[in-house]
Amino acid sequence: MNWKKNKYYFLLILLAACRSDQQAEQSALIGPTLEVNALADLLDDPSIQLIDFRKAAEFEQGHIPGAINLWRRDIEDPNHTHAGMMATAQQLETRFSKLGIKNNTTLVVYDGDGSCDASRFWWVLKQYGHDNVIILNGGIAAWSGAGNQLSSKPNSLANSDFKLPVNSPQNIMSIDQASLFELLDTDAIIIDARTQEEYSGARMKNGASRAGRIPGSKHLDWKFSVLLQEDHRFKSAEALQEELDFLGADKHIPIVVYCHSGVRSAHLTFVLTQLLGYTNVKNYDGSWIQWSALAELPISQDSLITLQN
Repeated sequence: MNWKKNKYYFLLILLAACRSDQQAEQSALIGPTLEVNALADLLDDPSIQLIDFRKAAEFEQGHIPGAINLWRRDIEDPNHTHAGMMATAQQLETRFSKLGIKNNTTLVVYDGDGSCDASRFWWVLKQYGHDNVIILNGGIAAWSGAGNQLSSKPNSLANSDFKLPVNSPQNIMSIDQASLFELLDTDAIIIDARTQEEYSGARMKNGASRAGRIPGSKHLDWKFSVLLQEDHRFKSAEALQEELDFLGADKHIPIVVYCHSGVRSAHLTFVLTQLLGYTNVKNYDGSWIQWSALAELPISQDSLITLQN
């Protein structure tokens, strides 16, 4: 009888341990970011798919084992009038199906640039109601910095039938140029996530038609939010919030973010909504490439001429 009781208790302990391990894995995948130490324990988990969101040459030099490679062009619409605009739902479904990405997997995305490009990947899928995307905090810099190994082995998956949600709200964090124009001279806060030189008009990147900024916009370089001199991880929520005092305490205030092509502003959108809890943030996909190309839209720029006596 005692042996039977001991056997019963042993089974209960074993089941509890298994359940605890499963809950630990699930908890690691709850939230907007995943730490590299947690990923190290999940590399063989079939419920996740690693996305290396860097250029192919960088991927080939070394990537996290099990990752497949995508780059910006894979989630852009090549037929759009303006460069860099997000792909259509059909384009994404076709591309992801060829890569073998499944609907029921959690996509863990990383890059080598402080999660700037990874945030663009997250934002594009978010616009089509696909929420099952997590950013690896610090990306490949944090992974390598923790002593983890890289692989040069290419990975290929069998074709799948990837479908975006059909009944989910779409474009929930997006705004077009017409709607943004209507917000000028209102209480909405418009943030320019580019460099100070781009914001002032001293520098104009390729693709832009005019130098300057959207009138009334405030400058906040996206790089403020990450530890680019260290392991590329996001700063703490407390440190981030200190940099955003100009937004005030209202987490529901309308905010529009833009940059050159909607990539750096996607990063700031991720920071504001996922790490700091702002609820009314829109990323302007066309950003400066589109705004500067439309001659009827106003711009502002600093004086580039210094008068001397």
